[in-house]
Amino acid sequence: MQQIDINKIIEIIRYVSKTEVMPLFKNLKTSDIREKSPDDFVTIADENSEAAFTKLLKEAVADSLVVGEEAVAKDETILNLLDKKSTIWLIDPIDGTYNYKTGNENFGILITMLKNGKTEIGFCYDAPKDECYYAIKGKGVFNDKHQKISLNKENDKKKISNMHGLVGHSQLVKLKGHFGKLSRIRCSLHITLKFMKGEADFVLWNTITPWDNAGCSLLVAELGCYIAYVDGREFIPTQKPHQSLLLGAKNKQQWQEIADAINLANQHIC
Repeated sequence: MQQIDINKIIEIIRYVSKTEVMPLFKNLKTSDIREKSPDDFVTIADENSEAAFTKLLKEAVADSLVVGEEAVAKDETILNLLDKKSTIWLIDPIDGTYNYKTGNENFGILITMLKNGKTEIGFCYDAPKDECYYAIKGKGVFNDKHQKISLNKENDKKKISNMHGLVGHSQLVKLKGHFGKLSRIRCSLHITLKFMKGEADFVLWNTITPWDNAGCSLLVAELGCYIAYVDGREFIPTQKPHQSLLLGAKNKQQWQEIADAINLANQHIC
């Protein structure tokens, strides 16, 4: 893998957050917000943040390519870059834009590096708290002081009826009665970080994108947990998402129990 200066990338993330994202938090005008599609919003901060990341990340790593959420929203052919055998940056300039625009602090920045189609490094930055966590394939998960993070697995034998799951989409609330608790947060980054901190037993997505899920999936896997679509297929960021839910749990046995419960509960929510 091409050598990446982790500190430099974290520095870029903090700089863009400080200059483009946080100044407009709770300061957006109505004209700064638009709806790309029903319930899918973009703000001027998303667009300016992605433009800044595109420039700075390409400067940080020579010959790297960028696939950003907002660029793809305007031109889907940019997704063809994922087929390139190059270093590719996936950018979610503000993950949790709905929360950001409403003054809710459950938002952040997701930056993921792919190399030859494989997810190598994922950065998850909680912008309001100024906390950055990153996962390196095969090496683990770390905080911004480069201390390794471990997941407490004391409760990895919980019964389904006592489990707490975190979801990002309203449709998944239909599953609520089948688990102890199901919380919707509307932010891939924050459901992943809360899982990492032991605040939930599993995480579940039904809107899958490379920029939302590549880095988050790597972080879950590098915690020693299991993540896959509930139909058993592997999540591969360079492939078109499957029409299935993506589930992360503390181990494969628990993952299977949750997947079975989901499939029995409602096979038509994907």
